Amino acid sequence: MLRAHYNLDEPSHRLMREIAGSMGLAETLRHDDAVLAPQAYLAALADLGCEVDAWETTYLHVLEGEDPVFSWVSGTGARPTLQALPDDLRVRFEDEFKRRLRAAYPEHDGRVVLPFRRIFVVGRVTR
Repeated sequence: MLRAHYNLDEPSHRLMREIAGSMGLAETLRHDDAVLAPQAYLAALADLGCEVDAWETTYLHVLEGEDPVFSWVSGTGARPTLQALPDDLRVRFEDEFKRRLRAAYPEHDGRVVLPFRRIFVVGRVTR
């Protein structure tokens, strides 16, 4: 199967892996095989006899507020790591993560742009 790193290569996820790794928490993270390339999904469904449309897009989320990228990823990719941490370690992790995210995603006029890639696949059974 073709692997795709998609958001795993973005600073939001790369920084999370770096910090988690330095704290001995790498096992709490999604692995790089969590998302396949669009071609892999297309091939898998086509092999099942489906008619397939597959595409990818990058959304440019315009975020506002205090530490908006942290707020976004703490409800998605960072959630398993944050939940696995004891309270005292979670605070240290969050502080460092927020600091690095602010540097990676600078604010402009009170807003931060977060590129967010997504894959879409539609399979139709043909008879």
